[in-house]
Amino acid sequence: MGALAAEEAAPVEAIAIRDLCRRLALELETLRQIGMRLEQCACAGEGGLDIARVRELQQFDILLQHLAALRDFLTKLPDFVSVDMVVDATAALNRVLLADLRQRLAGAPVVDRDDDETDWF
Repeated sequence: MGALAAEEAAPVEAIAIRDLCRRLALELETLRQIGMRLEQCACAGEGGLDIARVRELQQFDILLQHLAALRDFLTKLPDFVSVDMVVDATAALNRVLLADLRQRLAGAPVVDRDDDETDWF
């Protein structure tokens, strides 16, 4: 618990709602792309595609469609928000346990990384 407290998000100055929506949309798109790769792996698996497996794979498709819809919603939402509308997201960011994600949502620069550089822990 002590290590978690040490890694909590530092107080954040107000974040523009537009920026926060854009950051969330980017995270959803990243998840959608990961899901697409997982779906491709599952489709390429041995044993062929019986009806039960097809039904399971359809769940991937539903997941990917939901992620895309949420991404699109968050991408469009800022069009309806005042440019100067801001929020103090410190408390919400403190609930995000993944340090890299928390930092990106807080506005840290997004660093392009190779797939094999993923931090698992």
